[in-house]
Amino acid sequence: MFADNKAEIGFKYIMTSYFIALVWISAIIIPVLLAKYQGGYVGGFSAIYYVVFSGVLFPFARIAYDIPIGFKLNDKVEHSSLANLPMIIGFLFFMYLLVLFFSVFLAPFGCLYLIVKGLQYHEQIIKRLDQESREKEVLKKEVIALREEIVRQDKSS
Repeated sequence: MFADNKAEIGFKYIMTSYFIALVWISAIIIPVLLAKYQGGYVGGFSAIYYVVFSGVLFPFARIAYDIPIGFKLNDKVEHSSLANLPMIIGFLFFMYLLVLFFSVFLAPFGCLYLIVKGLQYHEQIIKRLDQESREKEVLKKEVIALREEIVRQDKSS
């Protein structure tokens, strides 16, 4: 949909983000629920609701993270040596966990980015359609002029 920094924010990006969020939510909620049902006190269900809500907002928060930082970092991961790879991947996991926890605050910026990019895309389409319609009008006028010239030549012959 929108191409930025060699990455595309579209359906695949959103679905990948939801999969990452599902993995993180599962990794957080399952131990919490197991501890809660084994008699341990780990807090109320409001924390679980927050984590689930953050997971729903995670793709939009990830956009707010990926645009300034994440795409560049992913580029470094692709071009890094194998010696640095575990450290960089660990850092990425930590960053995604932070994005998950702060997604309630980051998601509005990601949504705003999508709205602005959508409006820019819409404006480009409108301009292209306007240009095509002007070109069609010019072609129509040229065709009419050619017809009139052919009719004049037929009358004069």
